[in-house]
Amino acid sequence: MLILNELNSQTARILNEIILNAGIILWPSGGVYGLACDATNNAAVSKIYELKQRDCGKPLSIIANKNTAYNYACIPDTASKIINEYWPDFIGIIVPKKPAIKDFVTAGKSTIGLVCSSIFNEFLADNILMPLASTSANLSGEKEIIDTATAIKTFENKVEAIIVYDHNNGCLNTLIEFDEQNNFKIIREGKYSLAELKNKLALQ
Repeated sequence: MLILNELNSQTARILNEIILNAGIILWPSGGVYGLACDATNNAAVSKIYELKQRDCGKPLSIIANKNTAYNYACIPDTASKIINEYWPDFIGIIVPKKPAIKDFVTAGKSTIGLVCSSIFNEFLADNILMPLASTSANLSGEKEIIDTATAIKTFENKVEAIIVYDHNNGCLNTLIEFDEQNNFKIIREGKYSLAELKNKLALQ
């Protein structure tokens, strides 16, 4: 396992080589550690499900930022408000997906979750050549992984690289699902409550 300590052009080159060869990386969201791979590669996505022991009926998310989100999904006005006002922050959106995102990433669902919680999301979204499918790095049913030592212990010799970061705060994304008619509902309440979002964004 490669240990990567900085976000720079050399890190981007190394990660691209790994991702383009169906490899898996461990990355810090600022809240918890996650697993990520090439979202267009079925074998790589299947490996993440196997490593995490994740139910194949549960979709993965896509690492995005303000520049890339619209490549992957049809984003209604209310979701665009969240992207523009909050990202990067601990709030993810679930929106109708575009054909660029394959059904094996979304477990056959017509929607995709987009997340942009930190500078790490932004770096990966801007510098990796392929869309990245991701999920939290904890084994299914176990506690989320915050610290680097636990991440390495859990996935050493199982993934190709880890981006080291020891300041994850354990925060989880609030997840809001939108449809094409601007209707929305909270799927998971994390950092932000629905009341806070309505107040900030004047959502109806």
